[in-house]
Amino acid sequence: MVLARSVSFFSPSRNWVLSLVCISVLLTLFSTLSWRHIFAQQAAFVTVSAASYRADGIAPESIVAGFGVNLSTETASGRDSDPNTPGVQLPTTLAGVTVRVKNVAAPLFFVSPMQINYQIPANTPPGEVAVVASNSRGEQAIGTINVMQVAPAIFTANADGIGVPASLVLRVTANGSQSYETLAAFNQTAGRLLATPINLGLEGERVFLILYLTGLRRVPDPNNDGNFSEFTRVIINGLPVVPAYAGVAPGFIGLEQINVEIPRTLLGSVALDVQVLVSGFGVSNLTGVELVAPAITNLTFRPLGLSNRTIRAFATIGYHLFAATNQGVWCSYDSGTNWINLTTACRQMPTCAHFLWTVRRFMSGWAAVAASSFQLTMGKAGRCLTMG
Repeated sequence: MVLARSVSFFSPSRNWVLSLVCISVLLTLFSTLSWRHIFAQQAAFVTVSAASYRADGIAPESIVAGFGVNLSTETASGRDSDPNTPGVQLPTTLAGVTVRVKNVAAPLFFVSPMQINYQIPANTPPGEVAVVASNSRGEQAIGTINVMQVAPAIFTANADGIGVPASLVLRVTANGSQSYETLAAFNQTAGRLLATPINLGLEGERVFLILYLTGLRRVPDPNNDGNFSEFTRVIINGLPVVPAYAGVAPGFIGLEQINVEIPRTLLGSVALDVQVLVSGFGVSNLTGVELVAPAITNLTFRPLGLSNRTIRAFATIGYHLFAATNQGVWCSYDSGTNWINLTTACRQMPTCAHFLWTVRRFMSGWAAVAASSFQLTMGKAGRCLTMG
């Protein structure tokens, strides 16, 4: 099994799954909530990323959505305009509608009176660019976009740029067999798709998250192998993970995919924030997935720790645990078995500067946590910290 190439992740029976993801993402953008939110900016023709809904998520060959009024006299979806040419050739005129980006006709996915989904032309230069949408009556809507070389944007299951990504899960068992799983399910109460928790399985299993994005076509590819992983990282709960593959989704216009293994070190973290970072070009919209919480097989209580004290706040910095109590600030280096009273330690130090250097070295940011419950003041040497 070759994990570095995206095509190895798909069998013929799975192509319809990706097609369904793409079609649902593009067409569900046409919702009253979505266009009202965007058009509230009161511009004639407002263009945003069709994945993230951000105006700063636009790059050459990326899929975008433009909003306005009287953009088209009818609703229509684009089809392959030249079946005799390999690949899919989107039309540049659809139901009498054209969109010109810096005077270059843009490929059209979908047109309607209030929304047009289109692709930024391949050779569009970075910077502020004029966009003109024209309908069959000759009416025009004019706007501008800020084009970046690379603008990663993750498609989401609810087509709103947030929440669970429009993704698949690939499970590889210890014997090498592969199976695909969906990542979201419709919740009647919430009225939207919610994350289906991912089970990382037994030791030896590998679980990959397959993300679908747009805006990555111009990521540097030093060895020209079609894999942009050299410059691409998936940030999972703040942990940068090198993807097995980051590149073009085969057979789809303007769509990229990232295959990234979910580290088993994240076991125990139920909610995972997921973003894509392209070095030197910025970060994508924030999405989220969930993990199945591991079962507790053994639970033992120990009569140790901060007994007989009122704990107001906790903070963790690296392997150090800090507790703010009415009796002072305490620190543990062994997961709460033993504690050091930092207030007492402060009194034993010759100067406040020495104390502050020690605190900053080991617990940068602790004061912001403790300050919600305590007033921190500086005193003279020998009484550096006053809790009140």
